[in-house]
Amino acid sequence: MKIYYYTNLGKLRSNNEDGLLIKCKDNRIFLHEVSLSSPIKQEAKCYTFIVSDGMGGTEKGEVATKVVLENLSKCSFSNEEELRNILNNAKTELEKMEIDGGCALAGISIFNGELFYFSVGDCRVYKKQRNYAKRISKDHSVVEEMVDAGLISVAEAHNHPKSNILTSSIMPHKNFNIFWGEEKLKKQQIYLICSDGVWGELSMDELDECFEQSNIEEINKILFEKLSQKEQKDNLTYILLEI
Repeated sequence: MKIYYYTNLGKLRSNNEDGLLIKCKDNRIFLHEVSLSSPIKQEAKCYTFIVSDGMGGTEKGEVATKVVLENLSKCSFSNEEELRNILNNAKTELEKMEIDGGCALAGISIFNGELFYFSVGDCRVYKKQRNYAKRISKDHSVVEEMVDAGLISVAEAHNHPKSNILTSSIMPHKNFNIFWGEEKLKKQQIYLICSDGVWGELSMDELDECFEQSNIEEINKILFEKLSQKEQKDNLTYILLEI
């Protein structure tokens, strides 16, 4: 399994509220409040990959990211109910800390030959399908509901003024929804898990240009180069993996 991971505060933010978790059998990569200068390559047998996007301002969003990812790092899950229980525990912990920040997240979990993908909020999971990036997760956002209702197109949603309004996230004293999907595990399949700081900077055509490449090394190279040329108004975090 080949993995590239990257997290950075961007060019305009003073702190990084994003974080990521890569969980292997014998160890874990757990990054929060960290900025990497370039993606790091890893080769290992891993089974959990999660990106979190903290919300709530200085020292609130990153706290929520840390608490949620710490809870997820301690437990395994193979269905939506198990994931919900872990996230509820994290939410309860945030409530006890009297933290009013929260987070969105998305990820992939591999268990017994099955691949599970999930999201809460507007972090996303993409899959390489032929020569383009197919989004397989679903956003919990006002604009996603508008797209589903036929009020706007997917292209119009990308830069819509309400694109930052979420309908679900891990927040103290608030309920949340989980998008959950699953598929059979296939070798040489490539996935991208990312925060909105990544997908929000790239047009659909630009993201497809990354996924036109045949191998993960070239996809990562072009993805990082394209992001480096952008304004990077938000924190940006991604995990790119090849099964």
